[in-house]
Amino acid sequence: MGGEIATEDPARSNAEDIKSARAKRNRDAATRSRQQTKEKKKRLEGENKVLSDRISELEKEHEELQRQYIAKYGQRKSF
Repeated sequence: MGGEIATEDPARSNAEDIKSARAKRNRDAATRSRQQTKEKKKRLEGENKVLSDRISELEKEHEELQRQYIAKYGQRKSF
């Protein structure tokens, strides 16, 4: 009657441990995924900046070549 000892069900404890471990692995994987996404975004933004700068350089070079062509040949051809 009063001498009952509370014991845990080993199957329940094991299931909870498995569930807890899986949740931790999932959280860790989600954290890694978010970090990888941030790194990829940063890398792509850097590449975008480099390419945008290169486009600007090429546009300026193109305009200069058009001016040189007009100065040499007197009229602008359709490019």
